[in-house]
Amino acid sequence: MILLSTFVLLISIIFFFADRRDKKEFLKFDRSAIDGRIIENSIDQGASVISVGNHKYLFVPIFVDNKPDFLLFAEKGDSIFKPARADTLRLIHHGKTYLYTFEKF
Repeated sequence: MILLSTFVLLISIIFFFADRRDKKEFLKFDRSAIDGRIIENSIDQGASVISVGNHKYLFVPIFVDNKPDFLLFAEKGDSIFKPARADTLRLIHHGKTYLYTFEKF
């Protein structure tokens, strides 16, 4: 019983700190005005991590108008634009503009 209780407590602590990290990273993304080219695009636990200039941003993109999955579609060199606190991100990929919203924490 003690082992089970310890395990549950440990899992709860892990989720608590992971949630805090995700929220902190989302707030950084949400408050930032992003205007530039993607230097790097990777996936971290289902979220997209992009590097634009000297900054890394973590967010969970949601499709708009059945556009392709951002995590697999965005490439190095694509342009990305998002005003601070905006709810939509514009991705320019091979001359076409794609709009994405994102999950808020």
